[in-house]
Amino acid sequence: MKSSIELNNEEREYVVSDGGAVSCMPYETVYAQALELAKRLRERGVAARNPAKSDIGTLKQYEHYQQLFKQYAKVPDIKTWFDGRTPDAVQQAFEQMRKSRHRVRVFYGDAKTGRAWLHESDVIGRLSRSGGAMKLPLLMVDKMGGSVLLSHCVVRLIDLTAGIEVYRHPQFHLPAMHVEKASKDDKACGFTHTVYAERTDGTKETVANFKSESKAHLWVSFMAGETHNQRRPRLPKAA
Repeated sequence: MKSSIELNNEEREYVVSDGGAVSCMPYETVYAQALELAKRLRERGVAARNPAKSDIGTLKQYEHYQQLFKQYAKVPDIKTWFDGRTPDAVQQAFEQMRKSRHRVRVFYGDAKTGRAWLHESDVIGRLSRSGGAMKLPLLMVDKMGGSVLLSHCVVRLIDLTAGIEVYRHPQFHLPAMHVEKASKDDKACGFTHTVYAERTDGTKETVANFKSESKAHLWVSFMAGETHNQRRPRLPKAA
């Protein structure tokens, strides 16, 4: 069955349906991948024009992306496929870590500002890559599998095996975090303490709730990269 493509301008993404499944691709992702496809094709002697920035969010650009991918699938390429917005330093660090087979800690965040997103799941594992025409970077969290690495959103990488940092965004930073006693409603749910993080506008938001003060402080230490294990609760050192 032929796929159908629809535009979701509110979410700024293409909605692709093949009759049995539906997938979504952000407009900016399609543009970035089309740029990378055209670049790689030219490097291998295949004539390919860059996508037009003015066509972002149009069916014309998605069709161009599909055409480029069909051409690319016919060209042998053993290089890892990175999103076109991924800094060279991240690509180099990834390849270094993939070949070493060391365990790695990934910090995702805003690629423009370097502000970390405070992700706690699927951020520790070993780096690998998929098969197929696009050899996508993968973070293998266990022997059974993992997830595609959001390479253009990586703001910090730590080699856990060697105990060294291999990449840091020039403006890497964490939102200010602090621990407070849980609210009355949260206490009713069994929580004793809450971690708040400062938003970019200066207001605060709840990011996690815990059943002990030590676990709340340990979570903050984990988010800061001061520890990479959340299973051993501890209180901060006295001033």
